[in-house]
Amino acid sequence: MSSGLTPDEKLATRFGLTDPELVHVHTGYRGTRTSLLRDEVRSVYLRRYADHWQHRPAQVTFELRWLNLLVQQGQRVPTVVRTIEGEAAVVDGGLPVAVFTPVPGAPRYPLTPSEAATLGVALADLHRAPAPSPGPEVFRYDLDTLLEAPLSFGLQFLQGADAEAWARLGAEWRAAVAAIPINETTFGAVHADLHQWNVMWDGPVPYLLDFALCGIGYRLYDLAGFLWPRRDDTAADPAVAAMCDAFVEGYRSRRPLCAEEEAALGVVVRLRDVWEMRDFAEWDEKFDAARDVPGYLARFQAFPTA
Repeated sequence: MSSGLTPDEKLATRFGLTDPELVHVHTGYRGTRTSLLRDEVRSVYLRRYADHWQHRPAQVTFELRWLNLLVQQGQRVPTVVRTIEGEAAVVDGGLPVAVFTPVPGAPRYPLTPSEAATLGVALADLHRAPAPSPGPEVFRYDLDTLLEAPLSFGLQFLQGADAEAWARLGAEWRAAVAAIPINETTFGAVHADLHQWNVMWDGPVPYLLDFALCGIGYRLYDLAGFLWPRRDDTAADPAVAAMCDAFVEGYRSRRPLCAEEEAALGVVVRLRDVWEMRDFAEWDEKFDAARDVPGYLARFQAFPTA
């Protein structure tokens, strides 16, 4: 006979959560879903990682260990209730599961300059905090990942003058990013997906969420998710422009950028767009490379350095 429980409730019961109606189940990334079993309550939530993580236990382990270290340092991030690593994490059809405490508050957009500066400081503090040693499977946000692979992919769908323009932009961006010195200040653990909807605000206090894409890479790249309005004319709105400027200033107040980072900031914001293009092509069924890659080129030409 059926237990009458939904799959999410069964999963909650498996983890010993006595009242599955109070569980928020977040199923990760890659076209997955989020479901609140009772909308008005967020006492605990689970993350059931999507297929993309099935063969990347080291990525899950890195994320959970880093969150534990951040909590120990007083950072405002979700607290891991159960750290489930390696083979022990493979449950529910082969997908890893993690259990977190709730995070108070709600997302906001646009942020006031004061709020944006506070978030910039929080990101800089994240970069200054200790992180676990990454394994070979942990995501890397280096020049190959952010630029070389996406450029090669896009070039397949361009010809003639468009292909030349694509290569020319790539060369300009490559030179700017390659000039950034690689050291423990400029390159290390990154959230990699910090934008306005991955932050919960409890009054004036920001809590950083969704570390699923965290890894090792250019610290400057970690500013790019929040600065998405600079990719096009969204930042023409004075309130949005002020928000972006204040975020960068808040970050600089805690970790000044080196000269090469300052010079490359606009380029790295654009590389977020380039990386997403390649990423969408892998998992978004609506992505049509023959149609969409020329569209990206048109935007890159209109806003070459974001």
